[in-house]
Amino acid sequence: MAEHTRESLIEKARELASRQDDPLIRDAFIELTGISRHFIEQLFSGWRELADLAGIPAHPSAHGRFRDKVLFAKFHSLLKEKNVKETKTIPFLREFAAYAGYSRGAIHRRFGGYPGFLKAFREDLMRNKPNSPYLELIPSESRHEEPGARRTSQAESAAPSPERKADRRRGIPLNRNDHDDIAHAMENLGKVFGCETLWKPKVNRLRPGKKSITSKDKTLDVAWEYGKQMWVPIEVQIAGSVSDLIYRFQQVHQWSHRLVVVSSPDSAAEIEEAVAEYPFRDKVIILAPDEVLAATKDLDRLLQLRTRIFES
Repeated sequence: MAEHTRESLIEKARELASRQDDPLIRDAFIELTGISRHFIEQLFSGWRELADLAGIPAHPSAHGRFRDKVLFAKFHSLLKEKNVKETKTIPFLREFAAYAGYSRGAIHRRFGGYPGFLKAFREDLMRNKPNSPYLELIPSESRHEEPGARRTSQAESAAPSPERKADRRRGIPLNRNDHDDIAHAMENLGKVFGCETLWKPKVNRLRPGKKSITSKDKTLDVAWEYGKQMWVPIEVQIAGSVSDLIYRFQQVHQWSHRLVVVSSPDSAAEIEEAVAEYPFRDKVIILAPDEVLAATKDLDRLLQLRTRIFES
């Protein structure tokens, strides 16, 4: 295998971008080249630095709500190209995201996951193309959508009461108790994933000894130890300051595999916009509270969450 350099990756990104109508995104680059996100982050601060050096603008999906109709049209084109009417096999999310030119994270944030997207696509077909042959291939309810009988006992104990879940569905604001419930759920999920976990660690705990800071030693909600001196810090953002969140991530991003925020959809857009100018932006994963709580109850949702955090 040829040895990759910063220059060779920049040139490859330019070449791939020239073949696409929409701006090239990280997932498409990885899918088409086989070069891992980890390798990119060894040579650059993240995908955005590589894209900037290659002259690739940010994809429209990186800013605000993208147009569902465009995404549905791209998915329809992929189904035709893959001859899904004959194969009866729906493409995987990774394949669709690369084909459509959107990140998997953007699809997760917009639809709550791939099953949510498939459900929305099916509803669009029923409204606009009720005779589409694809309707019978996409069930009205995915087996991933309803919590199943298989549960993760360590994580389940941290889930909020049914009353609070009903409050969320009715739009009643989350409170401090929800913050701690979700943080404990993330702590327990880290144990399920085989990580050593820390509850309310100081920022200096994640930094090497020689890199300790003497002022403003902030506290994180949770941290997973992913490897030797490699972390996944986690913040539950319900009513806190976004600038304070960014300050915490600034202190630990160099020693972090991912930077995870659990936030309501209303705050997610503000966080996305705020981190866009920082070198660690490609490490940030924004989860919805319902994603976390669903992972404590359903094995499929647990595996989806693991993929989002460790493989996206």
